[in-house]
Amino acid sequence: MEPGDWVGGEPKWWWKYVYPARDVFWAELIAANFDPSPQPWLQAFSAEVLEGLAMVRAAGTTNDKNVSTRLKEEGFKKITEATHAAERAKAA
Repeated sequence: MEPGDWVGGEPKWWWKYVYPARDVFWAELIAANFDPSPQPWLQAFSAEVLEGLAMVRAAGTTNDKNVSTRLKEEGFKKITEATHAAERAKAA
């Protein structure tokens, strides 16, 4: 990794298992297909799902079983919570 490869924001424990440049690419690709000012719930949903996917994918690349399990559990939880929040926001 090179300095500056990390995405902005508060550091997360799982970042050392993820290659963020790949995830930034997908986030930018999704953002490029949004309307100029998408609804806030849609932006938040996409960000949480991408973060969860990054964690689940990283779980498959680490050799530490405990870390892999934690990455999977937290990643799937993030995706599930984002889906429920999006459903509530859309229904409102």
